[in-house]
Amino acid sequence: IDMGISAVLSMMALYCFQNTLFAVLILFGFAVFFGWLYNGPINAIIQNCVPANLRPHANGMSVLFIHLFGDSISPAIIGAISDHTDENLRVALILVPVSFVVASILWLLGWLLVPSRKQETVV
Repeated sequence: IDMGISAVLSMMALYCFQNTLFAVLILFGFAVFFGWLYNGPINAIIQNCVPANLRPHANGMSVLFIHLFGDSISPAIIGAISDHTDENLRVALILVPVSFVVASILWLLGWLLVPSRKQETVV
């Protein structure tokens, strides 16, 4: 849900309030906030599911993939799209809410398709 909220807020910043810098900054600020809301639960899942001796490696891999597939390649992709659309940065930035929608769908599928496991109690 939080990625969907980020998609809506970033789309509003790009297309509804582009003439008001303050509104754009506020909307993008909240979009970033909701876009990173997944990080706490993911870290908790890693801590609960990975053996203690592998937790540092699992957290490191999580951070690596976040940066590898996110902020390390996104500026180049947005810049390339902007260059190919006659320097239209607004068209290129549509990739931001689109990526939030894709992430929202993937998180929802993960939540629905991963089997739940009941806590076993030892008597």
